Amino acid sequence: MSAILTAAAPIQQTVLPLLRRVALRYVPLLFLLYVVATVDRVNVGFAKLRMQEALQFSDTIYGIGAGIFFVGYFLFEIPSNLVLARVGARKWIARILILWGPIAAATAFVETPMQFYVLRFLLGVGEAGLFPGVVLFLTYWFPAERRTRYIALFMLGMPITGVIIGPMSAAVMGGMQGVMGLQGWQWMFIVQGLPATLLGFVVLAWLDDRPATARWLNASEKAELQRAVGSTGQPAAQHLSPWQEVKLALQQKGIWLETAAYFFLAATASAFGLWGPQFLQDVMKTSLQGVGAALGVIFLVGTVAMAVVGRMADRSGPRETVLVAALAISAVGFGFAGFSTDRVTLCLLGFGVGVVGYLAAFPVFWGSLTPRLAPAAAAAAIALVNSIGSMGGAIGPALLGPIKQHQGLAPSVLALGVMMFLAALFALSFKKR
Repeated sequence: MSAILTAAAPIQQTVLPLLRRVALRYVPLLFLLYVVATVDRVNVGFAKLRMQEALQFSDTIYGIGAGIFFVGYFLFEIPSNLVLARVGARKWIARILILWGPIAAATAFVETPMQFYVLRFLLGVGEAGLFPGVVLFLTYWFPAERRTRYIALFMLGMPITGVIIGPMSAAVMGGMQGVMGLQGWQWMFIVQGLPATLLGFVVLAWLDDRPATARWLNASEKAELQRAVGSTGQPAAQHLSPWQEVKLALQQKGIWLETAAYFFLAATASAFGLWGPQFLQDVMKTSLQGVGAALGVIFLVGTVAMAVVGRMADRSGPRETVLVAALAISAVGFGFAGFSTDRVTLCLLGFGVGVVGYLAAFPVFWGSLTPRLAPAAAAAAIALVNSIGSMGGAIGPALLGPIKQHQGLAPSVLALGVMMFLAALFALSFKKR
């Protein structure tokens, strides 16, 4: 059956400085991890513009290879988060980072479609558990009443990546073309992949699993923070087997409606992340640098929107209303862009509204979901929702490949609007319940 997390006493003003200290210590590092993760996940979208030409991959091969990342992610997401809940975030997140860095870099040396598929699958396996692990980690450190804003600050890594990845990828691909006999797109995978491994060792040195084990808090601060966070700061019931935790997660009220909403949200974000550069190049008919600049502006606006909406959602009461509104706005934006592909300015405006809407929805979604989960079910439930969402991340890009190849640009963009409409519909159904 469903359960709301056991609440602590109302937030006291005296704990707010302590929460800010926690945020300053952990959120910048977690934000950086998400930037690196997002770069390694979507940089293939920028490599596409050169990689397909060099390897003679069709749009369908590219779409399948780009999306198969999420299959590996899906299969290992729940086991990874269950292990994290037992061994601690510090060791397990470090393991994730150290493993996926070399896999991401190795994509530079693919020569055949099968090699592309295998490495993208392994990259998903390597990264599995990072995002739900961090969300779970944040439930240990921040009370539900103020959690959405901190999830938003962590997830700013998504739009910030959109701001920097275009210029960064273009600079690497252009500046390192031919160095040591490698093409620019190969260097892009190497340069952007290896930092994950280095950050794994930073995590080992800096992160603490829970307030009770924090090395930088005194006893009274640990107690005060624990009271504010409530039962989520305590270890999950260790007597439950992994299967019992999964079963409990499946019984959480409304979990399937929110999971369906997240499936289509993740599908849209992944599809645009991987196909967006190509869409904008088709519309703008400009250079890679021009595409990167346009995406940078869109994601910069999205960065501001994510932070503002995250804070607003904490103050607004029912977060589900804000979630439905963000999803619906995104659907309208992509629909407008799909009908305006022959008018550059209007199409870019539509893309901007669509991207800003889905970016704002992400932290609000997690801020609305996590307070509804029983503590013993949190690790499995968060991973369950994110893993099924990851399948949306696989299906979205793979679906757009044949649509674009056989139907053209406008139907591909409209498909993004349809997916966001479905996300809003499921979120509205959950809100009504």
